[in-house]
This record gives sequence, structure tokens and C-alpha cells, in this order.
Amino acid sequence: FEVLERLDQIPLVIFCTAYDQYSLKAFETNSLDYLLKPVRKERLEKTVIKLRNVSQNLSKTTIRELLNQFNGEQKQTQLTALTVKEGDKIRFIKLNEVLYFESSDKYVSVYTKKQKHLCEHSLTQLEAKLSSDFIRIQRGLIVNKNHIQEVYKYFNSRYALVLNDTNKTRLISGRTFKEQLDQWLSI
Repeated sequence: FEVLERLDQIPLVIFCTAYDQYSLKAFETNSLDYLLKPVRKERLEKTVIKLRNVSQNLSKTTIRELLNQFNGEQKQTQLTALTVKEGDKIRFIKLNEVLYFESSDKYVSVYTKKQKHLCEHSLTQLEAKLSSDFIRIQRGLIVNKNHIQEVYKYFNSRYALVLNDTNKTRLISGRTFKEQLDQWLSI
């Protein structure tokens, strides 16, 4: 139910469960059907017929149009703030305060001038929603360009970026991101 509540476009869902107390809530989420275990053959057949009727009404063109619309909306969505959990609290961090994002193992750390936070998004998810103020400089690093104070050439076709925080944090770019950084630096 939590997943369905978070989705903008609800897929065709058929609940199959031993708990009848959730049936009303299932239909509130626009589910196609609700099967109670043990499922009888006749009841399952009715559900399959209902699914076929609905599926036939969704043409390939309609599905393609929905996917294109979804992908278009996805690209337009840009974050302005990020939520991070701190114990039982959820804190909002404005993106203009973020120095950089760093991925290590299964976690993404968000660095601001004041402290480090853990984020629930992957770097790939963040990169898709971040504005052009952010640039990926390494497989595991996305940096806020507004906080880059200096850039130096580093050995092996890489760059060293110095940030404007009190520690003068130094980040090293990856070789595969050289072209992207060269393009940004030439502007």
C-alpha cells in the first residue's frame, strides 16, 4: 500500500492475500481485484477475464504515450532540497548548501559546510534530478560547481578541485570524466 501511495501512475494491481480486512483499502488504491486465499478456480478465472478486458483496452500506442509522458515528466523534475534522516527526524537540506555527494558501498553521503549526512538516494537517481549546478567528476562523486574555488591539473588526465569550505576540501576527478570537466572549464 505504501508503494502504491507513492506512485503517480498506478499499474494494474491484483491483491492476493489471506487478509480480508485490507480489501476496502485495496480498492481505494484503484486495484483491479482482490483475491482471498485460498483462491478458488472460478474466482481466479473471473479475475483473469477482467485483466484481459482491461489489457485489451490499453493499446500499444496508449502505453507508449504514457511511457513517453512519464519519461518527459521525469526529466523535468529537479530537486531544490533534499531530505535526510537524523534519528527520528527528517531534515531538509537546500541544494545550494550542498558541497558534494559521495558514494561509498551502499550509501551516499551529502556534505555541506557544516556537516555530513546520509542520503537514501543513489548517485544515479540524484544526478537525474539535480540542476546543471552539479557535475559528476568521478563515478562516486557529484560536486556543486558553485562551491568550487579552484581547479588544478592533476596527473594522469585528471583534475584536483578545491572547494570553498573551511577545510578547503580537495577532490580528484576520474579520467573518464575529463571531457565533461574540460567542456565545463572552457565556458
